[in-house]
Amino acid sequence: DGPEMTQSSRTPAPPRKLLAYPPLARFLNSYLEGLNELRRCLLPGAFPAIRAAQAELVADAKLALQSNERAVLTPGLRGESAKLREVASRMKTEMEELATYMNSCLE
Repeated sequence: DGPEMTQSSRTPAPPRKLLAYPPLARFLNSYLEGLNELRRCLLPGAFPAIRAAQAELVADAKLALQSNERAVLTPGLRGESAKLREVASRMKTEMEELATYMNSCLE
């Protein structure tokens, strides 16, 4: 399902399915809090630097999720390994949608 629009702004509401992935939800919440803080002291010409920082942040998050997925794919993992592998894969997929949402929040 696509992002819902809030009534108070043109910024779409975060995807509700994100609630199934608390680490990604906390990541997004921290990002949005940071954007709100920046809005209070935004300087002209700051958007290129903010966009570059966002791109780096998203790339780092994707690398961390990829690393996590590799770790849970390690042979010999015991316990709930199938569930861990499934969640790691879904979180990596959800990060793609989250990156799109983050872009829309910045613009």
